[in-house]
Parts: sequence; C-alpha cells; structure tokens
Amino acid sequence: MRPYVSIDIETTGLNPETCQVIQIGAVIDDYKTPIHQLEKFNCYIDHDVFRGEAYALSMHAKIFRIIAETRIKHQYVTLEDGSWVSVAKTAAHVFNMWLEKNGIHTRLGKIIVGGKNFGAFDKGFLEKLPEWKETIRMKHRFIDPGSMYYVPGVDDGPPSTEECLKRAGLVPHVNHTAPEDAFDVVRLVRHKMPTKDYWDMRADGRHCDG
Repeated sequence: MRPYVSIDIETTGLNPETCQVIQIGAVIDDYKTPIHQLEKFNCYIDHDVFRGEAYALSMHAKIFRIIAETRIKHQYVTLEDGSWVSVAKTAAHVFNMWLEKNGIHTRLGKIIVGGKNFGAFDKGFLEKLPEWKETIRMKHRFIDPGSMYYVPGVDDGPPSTEECLKRAGLVPHVNHTAPEDAFDVVRLVRHKMPTKDYWDMRADGRHCDG
C-alpha cells in the first residue's frame, strides 16, 4: 500500500480569504512502521503582517512567540527540536523537501492526503500559500477518519476528532497542535485497519466479511 500523509494546520481564523496558515503539521504513515516511530513534520509560518480573527489570534500565543523569537527575513530555518520556521513564500518548498527526504516524490505522482475535514478546511488555506498547488500535488479524494467512525441514526454528521478517539478507546492529546492532530488521524486510521488474519485470508483467496 502507498503511504499517505496526514496533514493538519493551525490558522488565524476560519476564512481562508481573510485569515492565514501559521502552522503545518504532518505525519507520513506507511501502515507498517510502529506508530511512534513515524516521521513527523512541524513548520511555523511567518508572514510580513498577520491578520485574522480575535479568538483565533488569542489561542495561538505560543506559536506567535516562537515566530517572533525567530523572525526570519528570507526563506526558512530549522529549530533545535527539528521544527521549521518558514516565510509563507517558501513553506511549500520546505514541506516538499521533507516529503522527498522521506521517500515521497510529488513530481512522480500526486500524494495521498489524510486529515480530519481536510477537504473542507485545510486544503483551502494551504492552497493560498505561494506555489502550494504547483508544488504539493494531491489526489482529490482524502482519507477522513470522521467517515470511519460515523454511526447512522446517532450522528447528524461526521463526528469530531475527540469523539472518534473516544469511540476508538484512544486517549486524545492534551494540547491541540497541528502535528499532534495529524498524528491523531493516523491513530484513528490504524485502529480501523484490518487485522493480519484478514489480509492472510485475502491472500489465500478465502472469503471474509467486514
């Protein structure tokens, strides 16, 4: 199976036309590496001028502090913990470098993306970043764990990440950062993966339900 990339972002509000991406988190899942050994990406996005909605700006004081203490003029830098700080115009390039370092080459084909509500939220913001659509080529269908944990007759729509984790019996992270939320998507997908017995039966040509 081809690896997919779980992506999550933090923003300065809900409207991609007036607000900005300030953090990108990602995890590459190859379905077989022990989950806590999976490659993770964390990048803070610096803008010349920040704009957004008051409630969102107030929520992200830690992110703004990291950006303010780093405050770069051109391109990007790597922090001691392995995170990146990039200006908006090079964010797509930084993300693509990380993908290629980990064996995913977007020039050879579109990447498979996972994320909670990615198509309706994250994608619109990311595509506002310079050169994102040209550099990070994504398949138009996304892996969303909300549909995996949806219960007809109980839910009036796909459940939240917190509710999905609860149904899976998984403990959510205390802090909601982009990398941690991207990692939670991987945890939820892994929880729903068929067992080894299922794949053995498929390989043997035997019928299996579920």
